[in-house]
Amino acid sequence: AATTGQLDLSAPANSVDQIDGTVRAEIPEVLVGETNIGRVEIEAKFKQGSVEIVGNGSLLSGAADIQLSAGDFRGRDLSGRASVNSMRLHELMRLLGPARLSRLYGDVSATIEIGQGTDATAPQPDTAPQADVNLTLVDLILNGKSLGARLDVKLKTVGPAVVIQSVQGAYAGGRIQASGNWSRGGAAKQIQLFFTNVDLNAGLSPWLPAMEGHLDGKASGMSTLTGDQRLRVNGTVSARQCTVYGIPTGTWTSGLRAAANHDLSRWEVQLPTVRGQLASGRIRGDVVLKSSSLRRGTPDLASRWQLDRIDFGKILGDRGGSLTSYAHGRLTGELTLSGRAIRSTQDLSGRFSARLGDTQSAAVPGLVSADRYLGLISVTNTRFTAGALRGVIGGGTARLDELWLRSNRARVWAEGKVLLSSGRIDMDVVIATGNFVFGD
Repeated sequence: AATTGQLDLSAPANSVDQIDGTVRAEIPEVLVGETNIGRVEIEAKFKQGSVEIVGNGSLLSGAADIQLSAGDFRGRDLSGRASVNSMRLHELMRLLGPARLSRLYGDVSATIEIGQGTDATAPQPDTAPQADVNLTLVDLILNGKSLGARLDVKLKTVGPAVVIQSVQGAYAGGRIQASGNWSRGGAAKQIQLFFTNVDLNAGLSPWLPAMEGHLDGKASGMSTLTGDQRLRVNGTVSARQCTVYGIPTGTWTSGLRAAANHDLSRWEVQLPTVRGQLASGRIRGDVVLKSSSLRRGTPDLASRWQLDRIDFGKILGDRGGSLTSYAHGRLTGELTLSGRAIRSTQDLSGRFSARLGDTQSAAVPGLVSADRYLGLISVTNTRFTAGALRGVIGGGTARLDELWLRSNRARVWAEGKVLLSSGRIDMDVVIATGNFVFGD
């Protein structure tokens, strides 16, 4: 559609800067490239060279309003205010954002106060247009997953420098806050980020769909984001009620290191100092999670864990037994868990070995129910003083190659498997009863 308007201007022949008059224009299609982003009506009033501009219309389905003034028609000493209410965020991302954000939905409203400030990034500091920007983003959805109900952002720009004065709001069931500087070129790029009670699955799965349902828990922490050739993150993180691919890791704290390309196509996250508690025992570990080179959109995992007096009866109870009355058994050992191009527990591999001690018979699935086959001697209420297990992880199962338990009245040997996705146990068990006080 054609732009229409009215032009009524005059200026001395020897001084075109001293313009007087009015320009009115109606632009039915505001184009960015070949994309129509809305319509605007503008009126500019010139008086001895200075200009005042008012306008209104619609941009990206949001109502727009503009009030600007300048010392001349070139924009010297530009100041004023502009606002847009309830723009469609996915339309904006398709124009300006990276491809991975093209499915970011929600509404964004913006107010921009324009003035003059000092551009400290210039070789010789000089005045430059300054803008104070307030953004409100609501009902954010990425790849069909809700991110949060509301996010408020305050920015200040002077020349190419962008100061993030504050970012705060709801994200993935928790809260986030951020502030810092992010400038074009070689200027400083650093943002401080704080997050509290963020749901790991809800927070990560929209960005990494392959992780959906495989990392659960609540996370809090702080980190510093810097940007040079790559984005880098350093900080600390705490997680509670955490599971990784269905394996409980409890409540822990760790240092956090991460790096990524600016388009996030390649990334790596390290948790080098995991320390915490799991089922009344202690857990230590280190984890590396990174984008896979074998299959786009999937992660590689490498992790090592040390377990100290973990109550495995309590873990089994949480996964399907009674939550109010546990049978107890203590486990101390090691676990490695890794995988390439992981899409499900089928892609995991690893090994585990542990010593067992102070184990009640009811803590071993199926053991008490075997009483019916043992005649007069019962293993109910038997406490096993020693034991061990070892096995491998692969094909979606944890295979028990060896499990034995010993008490003064019974011996148990078992082998079998546990399905990682459901926790279902399939084992063959041999039980020997008698008086073992004087030896085996």
